Amino acid sequence: YGRGAAGRNKPYTREQIVEFLDNHLREHHSITRKQMQYALNITKYHAQKWLDELTAEDFSKYYGKKQGNTYVYYRYGGD
Repeated sequence: YGRGAAGRNKPYTREQIVEFLDNHLREHHSITRKQMQYALNITKYHAQKWLDELTAEDFSKYYGKKQGNTYVYYRYGGD
């Protein structure tokens, strides 16, 4: 039988994640993994996976900076 679409993860495309981040960062200037996790209703693992993937790209639009125990993510150029 399998579990099918188990859990609460809705599969997002890269384009949808980038659009969400661009819109959020335009208004709020930064985002944490936890904020992204709750806004998109995805698991901690998937939120971190997307953030790691997008910040590791060549010529990435995003970067993370550690503040205390939390990484806060920004967009280069801050627009």
